Amino acid sequence: MSLPELVTDPAAWQARCRADRESGKRIVLVPTMGYLHDGHLSLMLEARRLATPRGVAVASVFVNPTQFGPTEDLSSYPRDLQGDLEKLGRAGIDRVFAPTDPAQIFAPGHETWIVVEKVSQGLCGGSRPGHFRGVATVVSKLFNLTLPHAALFEARDAAARGERDAARLRARGRERLEAAGARVDYVEIVHPITLAPVERVEPGSIMLVAAFVGATRLIDNVRLP
Repeated sequence: MSLPELVTDPAAWQARCRADRESGKRIVLVPTMGYLHDGHLSLMLEARRLATPRGVAVASVFVNPTQFGPTEDLSSYPRDLQGDLEKLGRAGIDRVFAPTDPAQIFAPGHETWIVVEKVSQGLCGGSRPGHFRGVATVVSKLFNLTLPHAALFEARDAAARGERDAARLRARGRERLEAAGARVDYVEIVHPITLAPVERVEPGSIMLVAAFVGATRLIDNVRLP
């Protein structure tokens, strides 16, 4: 197993990605905050598949300070870059962007933000003011630096494109929730009448989610196409 190429400088990362694009390579990006688990790695394997052997599967590892609330301890967030690189290498990731200083992404005096007005109100947004502003802004920065041909979307979009493996969709849903700072109780895909878990998603299957934001337990569901 070889480790993926590690890039810590944003300008160097952008130059490498631009060179890939100009040479006709397909770029697929998976943004993360590191300390990777199986949910992350399922996305990495999907990125490798989408990139194809001729393309480039890349990931970012950046603990974004702007999505932490005033009472949340940024310094206690777990970090293991070397372990992450080893896992990413086994998953077939070609290159990893891991800035060493948040100021490389958010310059001192940074004042420009991306705000998703309605979606960020209530639920998680109500419990963590400013959280989604930080998430939306850093994801936009990573996309602009990388210019990927594919970002990995949520379970419903994946099912609409033909993904029928319930385990993969559950992993994507869990990854999305944990990236947003939620503590997951369960992510399940069930039959719409019996509510029995399914292995293969059929039109009408339902994804059920329960997760904690702070001390608040939230539940939600979505019907899959």
